[in-house]
Amino acid sequence: MYRYISGKDTNELMIAFSRVDTGPRTSFGDGFLDALDVTQLYRYISGRDPKTPAGGPTTRSQPLGNTASVGSSSVQVKSASPAKARMAVASTRTLQVASTAGTAGASVSIPVTLEAQGDENSVSFSLGFDASLLSFTSISLGSGAQGRILTTNLNELTSGRLGVLVSHGTDSDTFGVGVKELVVANFSINGSAPATTTSLQLVNSPIQTRVADTNASPASFA
Repeated sequence: MYRYISGKDTNELMIAFSRVDTGPRTSFGDGFLDALDVTQLYRYISGRDPKTPAGGPTTRSQPLGNTASVGSSSVQVKSASPAKARMAVASTRTLQVASTAGTAGASVSIPVTLEAQGDENSVSFSLGFDASLLSFTSISLGSGAQGRILTTNLNELTSGRLGVLVSHGTDSDTFGVGVKELVVANFSINGSAPATTTSLQLVNSPIQTRVADTNASPASFA
């Protein structure tokens, strides 16, 4: 499953796709490979859910609004005080991309945090950025996700999109309650970039932006 989510395996035979597209369980999948599928897989492995025959979509669905306004954050090539933006999930759960500033030719580190309610098992999202101004260099687990599994999809970097999945190795672990730094994404600013502001957005490709709880249920967006 992780190889499909990361884009390393792309030869998705119909039966193979329907087997890895496990969540939501009630609909035998939904045509997306993201946080729901990982948590549901571990629920099958742990025996919390009975084994269920594959029976859902056999191909990927189109992203749900690739430029969906579920949140954005600014990287300023030259200072200012950019505001932080949030993607609201459920009542108090938020996924947040921090803002930062840097000069042309410099590197910037952008944390992504989850304000958790305590039942979150897996989180997937994609960061959209202006590839003419920023170049992705690396990503690492944040202070609130140490010991978790980090999976990335780099297949759409040239289009300015980075896919990220942060998951546990079981279906019962959670991130705990409070603000948790999930990852820190590092970018370099184009050396000829003008003084400007460019946005990082939470988008839905190459990986759907979703939060899965320990029941492999999706968190609804407020």
